[in-house]
Parts: sequence; C-alpha cells; structure tokens
Amino acid sequence: MDQIYTNTVELAPIFLTPAEVSTILSVSKNQLRQMRRSNSGPAFFDLGNSLVRYSTADVHRWSVSGPAQSLGKCSQTSSL
Repeated sequence: MDQIYTNTVELAPIFLTPAEVSTILSVSKNQLRQMRRSNSGPAFFDLGNSLVRYSTADVHRWSVSGPAQSLGKCSQTSSL
C-alpha cells in the first residue's frame, strides 16, 4: 500500500504590520513610528491612508545590521 506523506511548512508572512515589527524588535509602536519619521529603522512601505507595512526580509536585515543601516521609506508599488 502506498503511503502519502504531506509536509506542511508554516511560512512567515512576507509583510508585517507595525505592531508585529514592534514586538519582533522589542520596541514600542510609538518608538517604531519615530524611527520611521527619522529614517533610523527598517525600510517600510507607506501604502497611504495610514497603512504601513514592513518586509520580513528588511526587518531581519535591519535587526542584524543595526540602526546605522536604515533603508528608510520604500516607494509604494501596485503589486502589493
């Protein structure tokens, strides 16, 4: 009898909310907002209407490289 194996892999979301990023970086949402304003935090996407998202890869890259490597604001794309 053939056995069927299914592998389920839980993937991290590609884009994160400010609340999720503040938890990951152990900073308050207010601190994260200040980091956006001063371009001292991870790169972010400003999607308009107060909607901000962060790429999982950018947050990781910023967390390992430190505050000196901020990428600032990324331009809005229609593919999001």
